[in-house]
Parts: sequence; structure tokens; C-alpha cells
Amino acid sequence: MTERPRHSGTTESEFPPSAESVPGSVRTLALLLVVLALAWAIDAPSVIGVAFLVEQFAILSFGIALAITFLSTRWDLTSSDAMAPLDIVLAVLGLAASCYAAVRFPTLAENLFAGGTEALVLSVVLGAIALEAIRRAVGWPMLVLVALFLAYGMFGHMMPGRLQTIETPISTFTVYSVFGSESLLGKPLIIVSTIVTAFVVFGQIFAKAGGGDFITEMAMSTTGRFRGGPAKVAILASGTFGSISGSVVSNVMSTGVVSIPLMRRIGFPATTAAGIEAVASTGGQFMPPIMGAGAFLMADFLQINYSDVITAALVPAVLFFFALLIYADQVAARLGLESTGSQSEAIPITVILKGMALLVVPLLGLFAAVIHWGRTPSWAAVFAIALSLAVGMTIGYRGRRLTLTALRSTLAYAGLTAAKILIMGAAAGFIVGIVNMTGLGLSAVFALTSVGGESIFFLLVLTALVAMVLGTGLPTTAVYVIVAAILAPVLVAAGIDSIAAHLFIFYAGMLSMITPPIAFASLAASALANTGFLATSLAALRFGWPAYVLPFLFVLDPALLLMAPIPDIALSIGFTVMGLWFAISFFTGHLLGPLGWGPRFAMFVAGTGLLVPGFAGFEELALRTAALALGVTVVYLESKRRQKAEVGGATE
Repeated sequence: MTERPRHSGTTESEFPPSAESVPGSVRTLALLLVVLALAWAIDAPSVIGVAFLVEQFAILSFGIALAITFLSTRWDLTSSDAMAPLDIVLAVLGLAASCYAAVRFPTLAENLFAGGTEALVLSVVLGAIALEAIRRAVGWPMLVLVALFLAYGMFGHMMPGRLQTIETPISTFTVYSVFGSESLLGKPLIIVSTIVTAFVVFGQIFAKAGGGDFITEMAMSTTGRFRGGPAKVAILASGTFGSISGSVVSNVMSTGVVSIPLMRRIGFPATTAAGIEAVASTGGQFMPPIMGAGAFLMADFLQINYSDVITAALVPAVLFFFALLIYADQVAARLGLESTGSQSEAIPITVILKGMALLVVPLLGLFAAVIHWGRTPSWAAVFAIALSLAVGMTIGYRGRRLTLTALRSTLAYAGLTAAKILIMGAAAGFIVGIVNMTGLGLSAVFALTSVGGESIFFLLVLTALVAMVLGTGLPTTAVYVIVAAILAPVLVAAGIDSIAAHLFIFYAGMLSMITPPIAFASLAASALANTGFLATSLAALRFGWPAYVLPFLFVLDPALLLMAPIPDIALSIGFTVMGLWFAISFFTGHLLGPLGWGPRFAMFVAGTGLLVPGFAGFEELALRTAALALGVTVVYLESKRRQKAEVGGATE
């Protein structure tokens, strides 16, 4: 009897399904995908003396992902019916065509523009099947986006002005869009198959071995007893686990199931609790050292050292989470949530620290492999996986050890997750290929710089808006690959440092997770909190505004990326910390106590003055110093007013 898989819809939370809900054949394919990825990561082909191009490996991985997608989903995305003959035909055809293309790839690539029936037929078959897989795994919005880019590639010669392209025969265009160096089977798919899949496996095994529980319970033990403790638990746990997981929605579902009920229990409104979780999970992608695998992709994209990326990304990420913690504390104070009350649910810190090996050993191994030994990111991920398995199966966490049964299920789910990301990588390949083939990237540079004029700030605003649209509904790696290919050249051409430009679009693309009208992180959090989607999205926007501001700050003030003399770095960080605190006080209406409208407006002026970069030398220092003086004056006056109120209350 055929096992019925769960239906697949159009959001990240609905596909992939659980490993237990799919047929055994799908689990086998998922495990095969994982094994091949790990084997490639440790360079197994060279070890056994087999010559295998990276493109051939990517095509083979893509074929397995196609088969998994068609065997796990139905033509009608809302259906939970059993597997239909069409699903089996598409799965077999996609896998067979990919295997054939992998074998024939050297010849096909060598004769790419020579024409011929073989390349054209393979391109039509793989291209059509890939589009249907994108619809099933990712949804209609991504399919429409890819279709628009393909239509531009085919008919762009009919466009007016600078958007006009050179006319290319349909047959040539079709072959290149599948087998070209920048195409469906190009760099995005290669990155996903050779790097991202290994990190997906690491994230799943790390969590299953107890790493997720360790992070959550550590956060609960260290911050749970303080004012608004559960909100701070959500921020710290989601930030730490999100960096490893690489999926915002999965992060929400993993940590939110604990944090949201805790926040609601102590008095946070449901929409606020859901908004906090959505923002914290999104922010996890900004946090080094892994950044949802984005750090490794950025280093590869820019051809720089991985350590340079995480060094630049560190201060903005820390400032972001500092702002979230301050925001949560002041909201809790405004609501009168002074503490969580009983700590009976908190695990003693000494007990939690005994399980620290689950976090420390794999991550130290990962860093040592990349930075000290100079290994590739994928090899380092396999090493971290081995360490997680060793710790999880022998030591475990608080008496819970990883079993072989749980490991098999975890690896299968990692394969299912990787399959979806591979399909997204193919979608990104289509888009990146069209951008390079047609010169759309140069057109985008011209268009945005023309509209933005000579204002770097206005150009950044336009770029951020486009990045949010392009990043809608995609996981971290797919967001970065697409927006980097299209938008990074725009900012670099405007004179912005390349690392700052890439970090800016990385932030902007990820903010699509909390920005209406799609906002998948808010959608997932609202489902857990049983709140309205729009209300949750608005709460996330109020809570997450620092994430919209910080990218502008670090582009216009390179000291925040540690690209300046130490005194400048110290001043910039200090001013930004105070500016965030003052501005948050304005938004929450609370400082040391409730703020009246006069002091509240003064805090807005002080915070804004401290957070406005772009002035040169003395003017910048004078503005920020004046803003700091205003804010400190308000803090002093509020402190005196609070003391008088307390004395008056005690006298009465």
C-alpha cells in the first residue's frame, strides 16, 4: 500500500514534508542525496581516482532533487492524494535526463554553441521539468518571477532603450539557459550542491543531537529570570540557532514553539510575542560565524577569506541583537512584566554547562578546519557533522543520546530540505543566467543610478526595496545568490566597498521575511501564536526596525564593519549603541519609567542624531556629540524625576 505524503503548498514551512510522511523510495533518494553531498565534500572522487567535474556532480544532485520533489508533491498543490502516474513519470524523466546530462556534460559544454538535437532536446526536457519542480517546491510566485526573466531573455530585443538586448535564436537561448556557465546548471546550483547541502545536514544533526535544546535552555537559564525573560530567551536562542539552521521559517517553528507560549504566559500580547520571534529568527541569519551558510557563500562570491566576512559582519549583528534585547526589556517594563516569577522550569546553569560540548566542540572544529587548516567550507561542515555525531551519540545532552533510528530520520529530512534548496538554486540559476546573458545587470546599474542620482542614500533605498522583492519567500542562500548577482554590481559601481555592498543586500533580502505582504517568518509565527497575519507582521515591523536602519549605517560608516582606525571604530560603535537605546525609548515610550511626550520627542531627536551618518569629520562629531548630550540630559532628568516620585511615594 502506497504511503500518502503530506501535501505541499507554496511556502517554506509546507515543503519539505516530514521524513515519516513520504514513501520509502523518497527517503532513500533523500539519503542518497546526503551521502553524495558528504562524499563530494571530502573529495571522495579524487580519493578513489575518478575524474568528475563539479558541474556533473551538480547535475546529478539536481536530478535526485527533481525526483524527490515530484514523488513528494502533487500536481494540485493542495492535494494529499496518493502518488499519481504523472508524478512517477516526471520523477523518472527528470532523474534519467539529469543522469544522462551528467555523463555527457563535457561534450555538451565543449559544443555548447554548435547546435545539435541532443543539447536542444535535453535543454527543453530539463528546463520544462525544472519549471514544474519550482512551482511545486517553491510556489507560483517564484515560477512567475523565473518566467518573467526567461521571457525577457527571449524577447528582450523588442524592449525599448537600455533594456533592449541582442536578439538570440530561441534554440541557442534554450541550450545556453540550461547548460551555459551562468545558467540553470550554473554557479547557484553548484554552490547549493557543494556547500549548502553539507551545512543543511550539519544543522539538522546538530539540532537532533541536542544542540537546539542546549541553546534554548541556556538562554532560559541565563535570561529567563529577568524582566521580559522569555522574550530575551527567544532572541538569544533564535539568534544562535538561526545562524546554524539557515532557514528562518524552520527557526521560527523550532524555537517559537517554546518561546511564544512562554512570552504569552507572563503577559506579552500574542501579536507581540509572535513578532519578537519572527524578528529574532530572521536576525539569526545575520549572526556570524555561519550566517545560515551565507558567510561562506559571500566569501566565495567575493573571492576573499572567510574570516574577512565574519569580521565585517560581527559588529552589525551584535548591534542588532543588542537593540532587540533593549527593545524587549523596555516593552516588558512598559507592560509591567518585571520578572518571570517562578524559576522552577529553568534548568540549573551547572547542569546545562555539562552539555556544552554539543555546542562548543562542533563549532570549534568548524572554525579550526576553515581558518587554521585552510579546508573548504564543505569539508569543514563534514568535520563538524562528525564531531556532532560523536558528541551526540556518546555524551549526549542531559542523558539524551542520538540513536541510529533518529539519525536515519534526521538525514532523510536533511535530504528533503536540501532537495528544496537545490530546486531554488536552479531557479536562481535561471535568473542569474538571464542577468548575465542579456546584460540586465548593467541595465540595472544604469537604471538605479539614474533614478537615485548622485545620492548614495536614495540609491541604497531603491536597492533595498528591490532586494526585498527578489528575496520574498526564499531561504537564506537563495536570497543571497539572487540579489548579489543582480544588485551588488549596482552598489559597487556607485563606489561602495564590496563587502559592505554584499552585506547590505544580504540584510535587505532577508528582511523580506518580516516585510508585508508576504513575510513568511511572520506567517509562521502567527500560526504558532494563533494571531492574525497582518497584525503579527506589523508587530514584527515595530520590533525589527533596527534591522532596516543598520545596513544603511554600516554602508555609510565603514567603522561599523571594522574598516577604520580603532578610535573611529570605538566612537562609531559607542554612538550607535546610544542612538539605538535612545530611539528605542522613543518607540516604546519608556526609559527609566514611562516617558511624557516632551522627553519622548527629545529622545527621538537624540537617537536620530546619533544614528545619522554621512557627515565628514568635525560636522559628524559635533552632531553626534550634541545628540548624545541631549539624550544624556533627558536620562539625567528622568532619573531625578523618578527619584522624587519614589521619595514622595515612600513619604506617603
